[in-house]
Amino acid sequence: MKLLLFCLAFLTTPVSMHAQERVIPVPRSPRYEVGVEALNYRPFSSSQWKGLTGGFVRYTRQRFGLRAAVNARHKTTQTPEYCADCAVGETQEKTLKLGVGAQYALLSHHPWLYTFLDVYYRRNQTTGSYTGGLCGCLDYTFTSTRRGGGAQTGVGAQIHPIRYFTLSPELYYEGFVARAQSLNQDHRTGATTRRTWSETGHLPALRILATVAF
Repeated sequence: MKLLLFCLAFLTTPVSMHAQERVIPVPRSPRYEVGVEALNYRPFSSSQWKGLTGGFVRYTRQRFGLRAAVNARHKTTQTPEYCADCAVGETQEKTLKLGVGAQYALLSHHPWLYTFLDVYYRRNQTTGSYTGGLCGCLDYTFTSTRRGGGAQTGVGAQIHPIRYFTLSPELYYEGFVARAQSLNQDHRTGATTRRTWSETGHLPALRILATVAF
């Protein structure tokens, strides 16, 4: 049911787009666009909704377009102050994602509807250091690194609520593969644990791009 509602929400986009197309003229091609990925929804992911997930640029000429995206994030999580028996420390997470792709309007009489293919490289690193705990004897650090890539393919639509401003909902399917490594060090005992493994996955998703043309 969730997937059905997910698809129906996107398929109703051409109806509103057709009405917008009559009122607001589409800027002439070629054109450049700069903006952000304003919203991302993954119905089968643990964190389904994400906002402002990265920057986006696009160049279109007639029915063909080139596109690129970048996402850099740094997040720090610390031990809650109200947890007296918890280990004391912090975790830092750094993520870098770079993507390039192309799009093409399949229907010449509906240039606002297009299909696209993106490929990307993603690197994620998480590090942490903790001491204390309930027994007061914890003293360890850990590092986890994931490097990999993937591809996204789907369909999108361009909606122009005002001239030179575009909202582009995109429904796509994504596949990815990554190589992961982890290192855990217990400074109290001197023990070190290393692991290496592979991760793969695929899932549908929906995102909304917000761009300004110039």
